[in-house]
Amino acid sequence: MIEHATTLQDQVRRHLLEHEKIPQDEKIFSVYEPHTRWINKGKAKGAELGVPLSIMEESSGYIVAWRLHWEGGDTEAAVPLVEDAKARFPALRQCSFDRGYHSPENQKKMGELLERVVLPVKGRGSQESRAYEATEAFVQARRQHPAVESAIHALECHGLSRIRNRGAEWFERTVALSILAANCH
Repeated sequence: MIEHATTLQDQVRRHLLEHEKIPQDEKIFSVYEPHTRWINKGKAKGAELGVPLSIMEESSGYIVAWRLHWEGGDTEAAVPLVEDAKARFPALRQCSFDRGYHSPENQKKMGELLERVVLPVKGRGSQESRAYEATEAFVQARRQHPAVESAIHALECHGLSRIRNRGAEWFERTVALSILAANCH
């Protein structure tokens, strides 16, 4: 606790007295759960505290792969998530992602792993990317994408709305048990 208090004291001094902007990765959001991060949910949804989670759901509703973002963001987790799923399910041919997962590197690497990558470009995009996103196959795959929001809600109903255990290891176990419970349900 003394170490956390010293760090917090330093950050308060730097922010209030020296008017320094504290980088996001240095900020302390929980003394008891140091792995806790600030999660921006978009303009309308505000923000949450926790650890970002990416899930991969197959067409019948089962969650087949997941990854906690202990560090980094969505763009860093996309390719490892697909690689894990592809290792367990070699027949995997197509995945759909949100815009937050897009980067040119992800587009290229996932293009090598999958037949069809449904990964919308951030912002307006080039004429080539807009033409690809207008194809019938891309549009049809994007129409199936909102089902993952239902899977996220199911996880919240099965224990992820509030994690009651302490520590990163128990946090990860709770996520795994919630996924198991949602798949069994």
